Amino acid sequence: NLTNLRQLDLSHVNLSSEIPQVMMSNLTSLRSIRLHDCNLFGKFPRLSPTIRSIDLSVNPHLESSLPEFDANNSLVYLDVTDTSLSGSIPDSVSNLKHLKVLTCFNCKFTGKIPFSIGNLSHLNILDLGYNNLAGEVPSSFQNLNRMTDLFLVNNKLSGKIPTALFNLTKLSVLKLASNQFTGTLPLNITSLSNLNYIGQGPYYHDSIVLMNKGIEMEYTMILTIFTAIDLSGNRIQGNIPESIGQVKAVIVLNLSSNGFVGNIPSSLANLNQIESLDLSHNKLSGHIPPDLGQWTSLSTIRVSHNKLVGVIPTSTQFQTQNASGFEDNVGLCGPPLDQCRVGNDDSPLTQQEEDDKEEVLSWNAAAIGYAPGIVLGLSIGHFMLFYKPHWFFKLRS
Repeated sequence: NLTNLRQLDLSHVNLSSEIPQVMMSNLTSLRSIRLHDCNLFGKFPRLSPTIRSIDLSVNPHLESSLPEFDANNSLVYLDVTDTSLSGSIPDSVSNLKHLKVLTCFNCKFTGKIPFSIGNLSHLNILDLGYNNLAGEVPSSFQNLNRMTDLFLVNNKLSGKIPTALFNLTKLSVLKLASNQFTGTLPLNITSLSNLNYIGQGPYYHDSIVLMNKGIEMEYTMILTIFTAIDLSGNRIQGNIPESIGQVKAVIVLNLSSNGFVGNIPSSLANLNQIESLDLSHNKLSGHIPPDLGQWTSLSTIRVSHNKLVGVIPTSTQFQTQNASGFEDNVGLCGPPLDQCRVGNDDSPLTQQEEDDKEEVLSWNAAAIGYAPGIVLGLSIGHFMLFYKPHWFFKLRS
């Protein structure tokens, strides 16, 4: 008799079956179901209105599509990561009024992101990454005021990046990489300046605790990187705005593989918590601002494949980087790349110039040591010949 069962976790049990419908409908006290990596197949089940959490992730043979959701539900958490669910995300997803986490990473969803998702006013985490979603990001996202983590990476989304996303003041992770976004970086990126880095520990937390109707429920394996912005692999153009330096809590900033032009903003020096910066594969020009050498938390910087010139900042954080992070900038020089030319020309020395420089230095060193060597040798000879110290006579005898 399992009528009073509230939580069921069969994760990593090889069930090799469809999801028993009796489990979903007859267990009227059931609140949480976790069937992660159970080798399930078949269709997405009908859910009892009492169920608040369901995890069907890592069941690659689970097919069909998401069902139509009716308004009579209590769902707070839904995870179908690494399944073969396909088709469109139904408009009825807006009926999940209590939903806080929706994770559909690495499925086969197509079509547009439904406008109705903007009605999920309690949503904290939305992950639709690695699908085949197309079209623009709905303007209704501006209503998701509780959103903290948004992952739309690796789809076919297009159009301009909505300025509304940067008005979500609780947003701490924004990953729009590997899409087809165009236009320029929204100037209101400064709206994220209210972000706070929470805690001093690792970026990945093992769990998240959600409260629903007075019941505390813990969900594990939630990615919670704080203050990360990843817009890499799109078609964004124009200058990187100086105002980006106002997003002071950012830790990971990736703008690589776009079409950014102009100089690297000196205001980036204000990002004193940054640990990873990737501006590679753009069309940036000018010098690397020397003030960036003041960063103390930086562990990785990549500015390769641009049009940068001048000397790489001389701080330890820069000069201990791998040279590949600076390569393919014809005018860039200094450690960890080749030495710079002597004088006002900051371009790197050619290999022939390096060899010539070493040869000149060798001859200079020889010339410097030659004259004193002659003087010293003659002095010793004169001393030995005329003064004949006591130990010299002893040696002869």
